[in-house]
Amino acid sequence: MSVLGALLFTLGGTMVSLSNLLNHFQSAVWLPWLILAWERLLASPKWSKFVTFTSVLVLQLLAGSPEIFVMSLGVIFLDGLRVHWTEPAPPMGRILTFLLAAVLLVIAASMAQLLPTAELFLNSRRQQAIPIVEAMGSSLKPLSLINLLIPDKEIDLSEMLGLRHFFALKPAFLISHYLGSISLFGICLWLYYGSLREKALLIFLIAGTLVVALGGYTPVYPILFNYVPMVGAFRYTEKFFFIVYALLVFITVKGLGTFANAEDSRTKFLFSIGGAICLVWLILYLAAQGNPDFVGQVVAAQSGLIPSSVAHVNAVAAVVANVERQLLLSFGIGLLLCSIKLKRLPVPLAGTLLVCLVYADLTSVHKGFLFPSRPGIAADEL
Repeated sequence: MSVLGALLFTLGGTMVSLSNLLNHFQSAVWLPWLILAWERLLASPKWSKFVTFTSVLVLQLLAGSPEIFVMSLGVIFLDGLRVHWTEPAPPMGRILTFLLAAVLLVIAASMAQLLPTAELFLNSRRQQAIPIVEAMGSSLKPLSLINLLIPDKEIDLSEMLGLRHFFALKPAFLISHYLGSISLFGICLWLYYGSLREKALLIFLIAGTLVVALGGYTPVYPILFNYVPMVGAFRYTEKFFFIVYALLVFITVKGLGTFANAEDSRTKFLFSIGGAICLVWLILYLAAQGNPDFVGQVVAAQSGLIPSSVAHVNAVAAVVANVERQLLLSFGIGLLLCSIKLKRLPVPLAGTLLVCLVYADLTSVHKGFLFPSRPGIAADEL
């Protein structure tokens, strides 16, 4: 499951989107190493492990994105709470002490960079709150959350930005949120296996973070903007989705891992989860295939494409094809998970096939966002 977690985090939509924003990407890639060093420190408190954890924190801060650094500290604290609930549980006082001491040491070690940055900050407009209209203009669109489960855009070099959106008028700060077909299986299994306390905490955190990321689409963000100074310092509210992304990756991997290792007598009930997921995709596919006019109306209303134009027809066809794609992927993932549980295939073989399927799923969707043109096109122009 560690390989699946690495694939979901590395090739998931949020990380692919941040790769176009170098300073944010350079900071975000340190999060898995940060969590690893943090959990090793809590499991075996030693000076060497504390130095390792602090060093990773310094590297993440110096990578250039203070927002990602602050959000990563929040994720680290939440992970500390999770570890605190395990057996044997480290004392909460020790967790807070380690975290506070590490932050102070990071500030001291990074002072050569932080002092010039602070001077620049004091002499720029960044010390002033961003106008609320500008802040809400970068809000996460609610309909874009569909992209967590299904691709909602495609590469089109005839467009100015090289992308054609099916359910949006303009590109967002994060161009993709797609987490792969397997994420739906992992989330459903986590909801079944997870403890009540863990589910309550993570669902509350995801909902709260989404409220901030959605910005002007909720009545809560303007209140937070006016009364919580730190919220106004974030130039793009959609950045908060990074926390949701990290939590969803954890939930997916935790659900799949618990499913693979659990000795559960209610096997038929668990298999019904996979069957229900495939059935939902089948119903959506049959509905889209049988009523393309309705799909066309939705696409035209959300994307602004002229009905019956070539671009509109291609977009409708792509939406139907993507639903069919998710149906086939879900069926394949469901079969592999069943074979792992029933031991119909050798576990290494089934695991390898599952990893390959997830890799193919994520790369087929996101490769075009990283390489929209063939490498030799610039040389051809010259």
